[in-house]
Amino acid sequence: MHQNRNVLIASSTHERSAREILIEFRRKNNLFATAVFTFDLLIYAVSFLIGALTHSLVAKMACGLICGIFIARLFVLAHDACHQSLTSSRPLNRWLGRISFLPSLTPYSSWELAHNSIHHVFSNWSERDYVWAPFSKSQFDALPPLRRTLERVYRRPIGHGLYYMLEIWWKRLYFPNKPYVTDRTKYVPDSIAVTAFLALQFLVLVKTASPSALGISLQVSAMVLLPFIVWNCLMGFTIFLHHTHPDVAWFSDWEEWKLNETQLQGTVHSEFTVPFDIIFHNIYKHTAHHLDVGIPFYCLPNAQQTIEAAFPRNIMVEQITCKKFFAISRICRLYDYENHCWLDFDGCVTARTRIAA
Repeated sequence: MHQNRNVLIASSTHERSAREILIEFRRKNNLFATAVFTFDLLIYAVSFLIGALTHSLVAKMACGLICGIFIARLFVLAHDACHQSLTSSRPLNRWLGRISFLPSLTPYSSWELAHNSIHHVFSNWSERDYVWAPFSKSQFDALPPLRRTLERVYRRPIGHGLYYMLEIWWKRLYFPNKPYVTDRTKYVPDSIAVTAFLALQFLVLVKTASPSALGISLQVSAMVLLPFIVWNCLMGFTIFLHHTHPDVAWFSDWEEWKLNETQLQGTVHSEFTVPFDIIFHNIYKHTAHHLDVGIPFYCLPNAQQTIEAAFPRNIMVEQITCKKFFAISRICRLYDYENHCWLDFDGCVTARTRIAA
């Protein structure tokens, strides 16, 4: 452990230096940000209305898929706005953030708490960071049978969307309750707002549907359920890759976690052969974002490139293919916090992380 301590202390110097380098990328372009917001919101709204009005099931499904993709794009803009990095105006960020969060049914205030004040502050410390924090073997074995079954599903590619919907959106964001919040009342208005948005969607769909139970069911399935499923799958997939990798370490011990500055070495820059990163506003350039949340999405490419050039041995970059994605999902299921290695559900070692002795 003493050898690891020296490595971790050295990495803290790198992180401080990286943050100093990234300051120049915090500049905001309000005109560009609002233009992108307007474009994304317009495409989402037009796709929703066309899907609601068309009588073709194929066209409805196509519009539902487009809505799901643009829900994800709007969410990234809201994410930046909630970090106060989308524009230089705090009031404008709050309004743009709340509006952009509506299609994903994400309350602004509960997201701000869960993401800004917990995930970013305690990244990769399993006692507080809730985003894909792996269970140890003993923790997994102590779970109720249903929860163990869910974990087995969550950690497979088919279950990533289900994980986000149940474990994050339902439990922590949509009308959050104890133990996640102490004073629920301050989060209720934003939760009511997204519920009202959902009710408005239902009203539009019922008014434009064929006057039958089947017509209404098809309308709601194609234009509400399908986009929501697409969105949850995209989000579960994305956040899984952000902090899950055979070389990424997680920590349960506070003192050990403090020595390892996980904003630099616990985040992954995922690259793809398809333009996922461009489509979703550079959200996969995650290291630069975690080092400085004040960097807007439109400055992340240059910021990420700069720190990778400055710290090539500290930044984790992974080329994601289908084979690699399935391999990461297979390897990273449980975690041995004492020996810093990933395990399968039977407790067998599948990979040792970078700081393992």
